[in-house]
Amino acid sequence: MLHKEWKELIAYIESHPEAVRICRKQEEVDRAIGDQVAYLGLEDLSQGAISQENISQEESFQENPFQETPSQAPPSQEEPCHLKNCPYIYDTSYELETGDLLRVYARFHGIPMEILETKRTLVRELSLEDTPELFQIYQEDHMTDYMEDLYPYEEEITYEENYIRNVYGLYDYGIWIIRDKETNELIGRAGVESKPDLPLDTVELGYAIAPHLWHQGYATEVCSAILDYSRDVLEKSCVIAEVDPMNQWSIAMLLRLGFQNVSENKRENGLLTYRKPLI
Repeated sequence: MLHKEWKELIAYIESHPEAVRICRKQEEVDRAIGDQVAYLGLEDLSQGAISQENISQEESFQENPFQETPSQAPPSQEEPCHLKNCPYIYDTSYELETGDLLRVYARFHGIPMEILETKRTLVRELSLEDTPELFQIYQEDHMTDYMEDLYPYEEEITYEENYIRNVYGLYDYGIWIIRDKETNELIGRAGVESKPDLPLDTVELGYAIAPHLWHQGYATEVCSAILDYSRDVLEKSCVIAEVDPMNQWSIAMLLRLGFQNVSENKRENGLLTYRKPLI
């Protein structure tokens, strides 16, 4: 039996077929192959079909998560490709949680997901609607003293589209945007990312606050919450941060949050590495 809350959510989604199609029989999956929709498999979806297909996107984007999503060719009549376009697969209803259904709906419609709240801020995923405000804060003096600038506008849009689709879509985390809860002003970015040279249980912290709000505790407030999120939700055991040795304010913040300098000397990129175990 499905939990009452799951029943209500599934009933809602079934009434909105443009969002998510619930496939209860393998024949429905076969007929729907090639449709650009998200699928959610329930308990009577064939286990065999799931085990026959490599539905993981992680290997495809491990080397370059910003690449364009490869186009999907129609399945061969001789070798049917089950579940080829399914970004999320659940072979039993008992694995489903409320967040799973909401995630599928949000991903399909491109709705940025809220990640966490702090006393003064809301942290959520980036959307293309945020881009003009991002350019405003990146034009402030000293914003890029210790970090790279944005791309030219059209290139930045393409980069963000790929980031939203490939990084959020694959990992369910990345660099997010920060808004002031009272004014809704975009005040910066922060988040964690996986890197090819890091263990799977380790992520890299990144953050940037609009210069006109420096020295008001926003970076410490948000990054502290992100560390908790990385441990409790993402189940990571370690976070690192790379910082310019001249950026003494960021170094001081990392030390307040419990990071330690693990660099024997500067890396090839001239940065120092700070590390914080989460468990």
